[in-house]
Amino acid sequence: MHARGVRRDHAHAADRAAAGNLTGKTVLVTGGGTIGSMSVIAARLNGAAHIIVCDIAERPLQTATSVGADRTIRSDQASDAELADLADVCIEAAGSPAALATCLKAARRGGRIVQVGTLPNDGVMFPANSIMTRELDYVGAFRAAHAFDWAVQYLRTRRVDVRPLLSAQIPLSRSLTFGVNAEIGYGKGLGGRPYPIFKNFFGGGLGTVRGFDQGSLGQVDVIGAYIGGSRRFNINNELYLPVPGANADRTLRIFLYGDAGNVWGETEKITFESLRASLGAGVSWISPVGPLKLSYGYPVRKQPNDRIQRLQFQIGTAF
Repeated sequence: MHARGVRRDHAHAADRAAAGNLTGKTVLVTGGGTIGSMSVIAARLNGAAHIIVCDIAERPLQTATSVGADRTIRSDQASDAELADLADVCIEAAGSPAALATCLKAARRGGRIVQVGTLPNDGVMFPANSIMTRELDYVGAFRAAHAFDWAVQYLRTRRVDVRPLLSAQIPLSRSLTFGVNAEIGYGKGLGGRPYPIFKNFFGGGLGTVRGFDQGSLGQVDVIGAYIGGSRRFNINNELYLPVPGANADRTLRIFLYGDAGNVWGETEKITFESLRASLGAGVSWISPVGPLKLSYGYPVRKQPNDRIQRLQFQIGTAF
């Protein structure tokens, strides 16, 4: 997913580099990270004859080589003379003032500089005179809708190989667990008698609709106390994901959840509009003393008088 999004932006960057045609040209990319490496792939697709990548660390340069760079340079160790007049087109993909300075040194007279990286908010000294005297084109590349179609097509037809940029591959069937829990409660007094209040169901909080205060859904008596109701519905959905770096250990997992439900009294009408719902995330640990959960919820369906409790801790019960 990430590779597709980045690929789209840098197909556009290569298009901006030379009106979509880099055939026979030498291209310099400053920054060998994910953005720079995707720029290398895009430049090659657009016909670049020779691609050079500069960086201040070895690992990004190795990655850039694996995706097709012809030459790499440690820009922090290279002299001005070694960087001068290297390329017809320079792509600044590091978001660094120093990388932009490298582009200015390396661009040949009449060449083009494409800014892809986001430079610091406090700004940089713009080299207007250097651009003017050397007749350089300076353009930016952010996003373009048509480049998304190119990205999908190139990935689908395997014209590009982004596997060297992937840090890990985890089969979904072994890494994800999805669980659903639903509960319906209904109570009615016998012989025409009212349903005993002490048998009421309660909703809100752990086990029902997280993100709301525990037991706060349902009816309220004359003094403002929550007394629940004789009917209850709630559904809980959880998606468990592995913790990065935990390998095969499934005792510690991250989860995303979605809860919905409410509690109603005997005379209240059960409607979809009256349902409360929340979304959230948390951490689950099957500890030596039993399952532990810490979750943070955000109510997405609530009423003004509802009591919210976003952070909740649970001991016991795995789901």
